[in-house]
Amino acid sequence: MLHRNSFQAITRSVLGGLCALAAFGVGADRAMALQPSAATIGRPELELAAAVSGKSTDASIPATIVWDKPPSSTAAAYRVFVADVGAAGLRASFNRTTGVPSRIFGRGIPAAGSMADGGVAEKQARALLERHIALLAPGASAADFDVISNDYDATPRGDGLAVTPTRTVGFRQHYVTASGKRLEVRGGQVSFRFKNDVIQMIGSEAIPMIGVSLEVPAPGAATGDIAHAALTFVEGDFGSSTVTSPVSEPFVFAFVDSNGKLSHSVARSVVVETAGVKSPGPGKAIGRFEVFVDARSGAPIARKQLLHFDGNLALHVTTRSPTFGPRADLPAVKADLTVDGNGAGTDVNGVIAFAAPQADVIAFAGGADVFVTNAAGAKAQTSFQLLSGQTFVWDASTDELVDAQLDSFVHGREVREYAKSFAPTLSFLDSAVSASVNISDVCNAFSDGTNLNFYKSGMGCENTGRIADVIYHEYGHSIHNHAIIPGVGVFEGALSEGIADYLAGTITGDHGMGRGFFFTNEPLRDLDPMGKENRWPDDLVGEVHEDGKIIGQTLWDLRTALIAKLGNGPGIAHADHLFYEGIRRATDIPSMYPEVIAADDDDGNLENGTPNICEINAAFALHGLRAYSADGSPLSLEPVKQDGYTITAELKGLYAQCPGDALTSAKLKWRDQAQPAGGQDLPMTVNGFQLSGVIPPQVAGTVIQYSIGVDFSGTTSLLLPDNAADRWYQFYVGDVTPLYCTDFETDPAAQGWTHGLSMGMKKDGADDWEWGKPKGTSTNGDPTEAFSGKKVYGNDLGDLANHNGEYQPDIVNYALSPVVDATGYDTVRLQYRRWLNVEDGHFDHATIYANDKTAWTNFDSDMGDASRTDHTDREWRFQDVDLTPYLVDGKVQVKFEINSDPGKELGGWTLDDFCVVGVKKAPIDPCANGGCGGAGGASITIPRETINGDPSGGCDCALDDHGDADLGSYGVTLVALGVIALGARRKRWS
Repeated sequence: MLHRNSFQAITRSVLGGLCALAAFGVGADRAMALQPSAATIGRPELELAAAVSGKSTDASIPATIVWDKPPSSTAAAYRVFVADVGAAGLRASFNRTTGVPSRIFGRGIPAAGSMADGGVAEKQARALLERHIALLAPGASAADFDVISNDYDATPRGDGLAVTPTRTVGFRQHYVTASGKRLEVRGGQVSFRFKNDVIQMIGSEAIPMIGVSLEVPAPGAATGDIAHAALTFVEGDFGSSTVTSPVSEPFVFAFVDSNGKLSHSVARSVVVETAGVKSPGPGKAIGRFEVFVDARSGAPIARKQLLHFDGNLALHVTTRSPTFGPRADLPAVKADLTVDGNGAGTDVNGVIAFAAPQADVIAFAGGADVFVTNAAGAKAQTSFQLLSGQTFVWDASTDELVDAQLDSFVHGREVREYAKSFAPTLSFLDSAVSASVNISDVCNAFSDGTNLNFYKSGMGCENTGRIADVIYHEYGHSIHNHAIIPGVGVFEGALSEGIADYLAGTITGDHGMGRGFFFTNEPLRDLDPMGKENRWPDDLVGEVHEDGKIIGQTLWDLRTALIAKLGNGPGIAHADHLFYEGIRRATDIPSMYPEVIAADDDDGNLENGTPNICEINAAFALHGLRAYSADGSPLSLEPVKQDGYTITAELKGLYAQCPGDALTSAKLKWRDQAQPAGGQDLPMTVNGFQLSGVIPPQVAGTVIQYSIGVDFSGTTSLLLPDNAADRWYQFYVGDVTPLYCTDFETDPAAQGWTHGLSMGMKKDGADDWEWGKPKGTSTNGDPTEAFSGKKVYGNDLGDLANHNGEYQPDIVNYALSPVVDATGYDTVRLQYRRWLNVEDGHFDHATIYANDKTAWTNFDSDMGDASRTDHTDREWRFQDVDLTPYLVDGKVQVKFEINSDPGKELGGWTLDDFCVVGVKKAPIDPCANGGCGGAGGASITIPRETINGDPSGGCDCALDDHGDADLGSYGVTLVALGVIALGARRKRWS
């Protein structure tokens, strides 16, 4: 007879805060931890061995992009590509560090037969790769790329509806040495997505190999020496450790060196695990690193954290757990048993089969799908007699160590079964997963890329094996790891954090993540926070859990929008489908947008949108991830014009079929800088998504400020310039005389520029002014190219050791121009190009001084410690500063300064095309102001040519006997004629 055995278990509870591995090493295990230890707080995922004075140096290649504007290194190759495939509807995002296009898409490139035949698709992909290798993989050849995947995906949605199939072909990059050795280029890949017999999208994470000459060392460092060097590198910071993997074969390892430059090395790697991280925290934290060692010298290059610990979670947030929410009796599916002394197990309904009316049963925590181990001792078990038709409830709610084993088993299988609804062909979901619970530490949990690990309670934290959403979240990291299409997607830490949060939320239907983690009801992280939407890149802090909020909230908002459009079941199913297809191919958070729209597409043409493009765009736009861009012709130094000043802009990334993208108005706002209360709002002409407007003619010497505001019929709007601390473009009207100018193409030091520290500070590297090529990242916000030429002058361009492109905390440094002689000029102005990124003026100050007097400083939102309006230029800006009030003996010296507090740092000043100019007053008109030097009615001015035809110009004066002008109608006519003639001849006065 059949008897049912239901285990009493906790219902779902939610956590966010679980850590993930960044995208770099494909070869090592991936592991994601819930909580940090003090020893690793602040350390980057990929850390150079050359770190100095205890400071970590991030060696990872920044995954920062810019839309539709190729960097100079690949601009020519992109123009060739555009000429080949056609520019209409084409969009591209470029990696600002490598120059390669992260994603290219548009109307689609014809690829007949590609969907039916994988071999045809592969040939078409390789042919396109060969034609445009200079764009997709600069310095490589098409022969360096091997096909690693040819994935045909026609997976139906969770609601059973079919989707348009996608074929994805992925190539992995190699490097051929002079001796013919073929080495894998770690992380290098190019991929092609096909849909409806067109190439729908191209992605590249290729490593540029321009000018690189590498060779496999012979004989090179011995295997034992490499392992020892790796072990020593880790033990120096984390104590006793063990090598846990064989030494790999040589490969090409690309990384950012201590000067911020892309470097290449032939490396070998090995995994090292710590026995106990040197940390003041409780217990012995687990550490695991892949260590990269130079294959020739045997010296360590870098190490990558495979487990991530980033500070304790002593936050005022909560989750669902044994202290919040009801318990439920849930079946123990495929649990391990003995029945009357014989090994057995429950079925998929939790049913135990036995022959006699009664059986003696021993039940164990865990089973065939989720194998549970108890790090605190023996695996939990219970014995009972079971009669036919009875249900036994195993209630361990008062025993933390047993309850954690039961909960991990039940919820580990729950998340796996849920995932099969959107990933039915993912083989990982059919394999057993191990869950280790009651690990001797607190406030933590992690996934090693497959298996799950949970910590005991303590220090105000619940046992993480007892919280359902901790389990869902960690399982989400494992799904991400196994779902990635090789040569196409990449496992990246912040992305994995956000998508794991989404998975937990979509299972529970609750946007509040982690209720009960600290025995309270407030969420640890909220996928739909009240009054706060995390945005890219404004809310990036360089910590994977915080940064992951951006994509987690985006996916939740998309889920909400699809439920509203399609209904509850179909909306959730399609949102989960887009989430899953996105993580299979995405390489970071920004690349989720093009991958999600590609997954939603049904015809291979992304220019015309997708079935749910409006909902996708609205969700991603809310979090700064939608691919908006605007091309315009910003003005700078403009002559006096009679027809006014035309301002144009073209908006890209909008879709006419989306009600929210319809332009309800476009407004050009302008004003005279000297009269900020004046100015006008002018409607702009709209032609599709092209805008134009005309600022009226202006007199010489005027500084005009203007901005463009675009309102859509939805809730979104666009304001240019995109800088909340400086909302005005500006240009100067009139002719000027250059007094001193430099475009920084030659060393400013040779021109008399100096730089240094103020207030006697001697902090190492704090005087970070550099001359060279800019190397901006999404973290520091700096440009990747000069405004003109190739060189700029600015704070920390990335050329100094241990610098990351950001100014340092708690310093005052400056750059000082040579003295400029402006003698004889009535007005003196600074006109230059700036790219400035600095914290709100309440905290940090970016100041321009003229002869040590403040001429300009950045915006202070004046909200105390709640001030959050950072100055973030996202383009080169023309700025005019009046220096006239600060002249001393006709001379001026300009100083640019950064004054920072101990907290947040950004990119600081970047300068180009610096020019001090002079303006002289207009010549004196002897007939003005009453004529003959007089004023009022004592005289009248009569042009000579009016009286006697004298062609030389000039004027005569006449007085009546009473000292008053006796004009009459004739006199008025003469004056009027005189004004006309004088106006026509004014330039003759000198």
